[in-house]
Amino acid sequence: MGLTDSLSLAALGAVALSEGITFLYDEARELLKRWRERRDRDVVEVPGSAAGVLDAPLSAAEVADSVVARNAESLTSLRRALIEYAEEGRVPDPGDRGLLDTVDALRRVLEVAYGQRITFRGERREPTGSGIDVAVEADVVEGYLAGLRARGGLHSGMEVRAEMRIGRVSAGGEAVGVDLDGRSG
Repeated sequence: MGLTDSLSLAALGAVALSEGITFLYDEARELLKRWRERRDRDVVEVPGSAAGVLDAPLSAAEVADSVVARNAESLTSLRRALIEYAEEGRVPDPGDRGLLDTVDALRRVLEVAYGQRITFRGERREPTGSGIDVAVEADVVEGYLAGLRARGGLHSGMEVRAEMRIGRVSAGGEAVGVDLDGRSG
């Protein structure tokens, strides 16, 4: 699924991709800021707007503190990788596969935190606000493989669909669709 989503980002063009990068960068900053500033709260609120960049507004929701805590390092490092596009005005190249993968990775972390899909205007992808799909394909599983592993559980009300296509699971191997703190589902 990552390949398809990265390619859908490439179809946006430089201007739309730049707007999308700035949107994700700002969302990650605000989510981290609200999480760090929380005072004896166990939730962080998701903004209910999209500033015209998304195909539909994000639904207002709450993000469990544990979801942000588990993803804070990823959010921070992915934001750093995009700083020259979001703050320094560098024009993104829609053909830069590494950049598209980074943008998609940041989007995926935010989608898990928000419990909803984030889709930009003009992308061919499930609409903003819909549930998250996970697809994994493997010829052989020799160790542990999870389509989605969520330490501390999922966002309240989050809809996840996991699909796995496995050729063979070796002795001692394990493949699960969704792993919630070691409890497969």
